[in-house]
Amino acid sequence: TLINNDDRDRWQYTGGVRLGYEVSPRIEPYLQLAVDNRRYDAPIDDLGYQRDSNGQRFLVGVRWNVPRKVKLDAFAGHLKQDYADARFSDVGVPVAGTALVWAVGPRTILSAYVDRTIEETTVTYTPAPGNVLVSSSYLNTYVSAGIEHRFTDKLSGRINGSISRVEYEGFARTDDYKGGNIG
Repeated sequence: TLINNDDRDRWQYTGGVRLGYEVSPRIEPYLQLAVDNRRYDAPIDDLGYQRDSNGQRFLVGVRWNVPRKVKLDAFAGHLKQDYADARFSDVGVPVAGTALVWAVGPRTILSAYVDRTIEETTVTYTPAPGNVLVSSSYLNTYVSAGIEHRFTDKLSGRINGSISRVEYEGFARTDDYKGGNIG
């Protein structure tokens, strides 16, 4: 079976604004609004679907900074993507995440990251001959953590790990990914 990868060619336009108020040099609450529009080169794909979509991300968060010790950005909000093709369900989900950099000692830094996004896919599922279920997208929930230690001014080491859960829209399929590196 040949797969026409030209169906995946698209332009993705993302932009937004973040409004914050510095309560103190260490604390800044904020509101963040973003748009995420996706326009496919082919107006209709090989299966007859129009994959264009418009998305929004609405977040409320706080940035906390203790110089040379901790940087934390934590947020919660709502993520949505509306599809041009009426056969695709629009996706709207709560979202929460964080980015952390913590100097746990003078030579050791711990980092962590959590986020959730809506990603494009052309994955299909055929439960029976002639019955093809088509996914518009998947929810990607991503978590990573790492630690870096500087042994000397010229020698450091790091270890990182990540997990990602992918939940497809349109049919029941979940994929789990794990990754890691040492350097």
